[in-house]
Amino acid sequence: MASLSSLPSGRTLVHLAWGLASWLPAWLFVRTHVLNTFAVAGPSMQPLLSPDYAASGARDEVLGWMWRPHRHLSRGSVVGFWTPHDPRKFAIKRVVALEGDSVRPHPRYPTGQALVQVPPGHVWVEGEDAFRSVDSNDFGPLSTSLIMARVTHVLWPLSRAGRIPVAEKGGARVVRREGERPVVWQ
Repeated sequence: MASLSSLPSGRTLVHLAWGLASWLPAWLFVRTHVLNTFAVAGPSMQPLLSPDYAASGARDEVLGWMWRPHRHLSRGSVVGFWTPHDPRKFAIKRVVALEGDSVRPHPRYPTGQALVQVPPGHVWVEGEDAFRSVDSNDFGPLSTSLIMARVTHVLWPLSRAGRIPVAEKGGARVVRREGERPVVWQ
């Protein structure tokens, strides 16, 4: 058993607590405005994220860059956003089309349009698994103001840790805005 003389004094504990508390505002600022981690639950982003979720419930932890997340978006970026149909829910999907692009939506699109143009200030997002995803095919183009993070890395599990690849999705279903040349991803 430790003797009383080996325990920290009350003054030492107060200094330690004050030192930790003084970093709290900086930590909160970083978590709210710069970087944060998110758990990916659900099958919509399989096989890219949480590939074992359906079998075991295992979820990936990802890193989200929150500082100006809607700037410099590109086709193929993975983003985290507040869902337009339920603002209490956070979702992670891939950007398929940018403002000015046109998309041929999946048949479940509510209006049944053959071609949807993405309006200014919006993007078209889709999950990796089209049949198990609630995305722009259900709620239409997503306002960029709802995007809270650019998801850039898998942090957990360590066996899958690394950068999330930027890969265009949608293929022939996406018609680029006029005057833009296709980008070759390397």
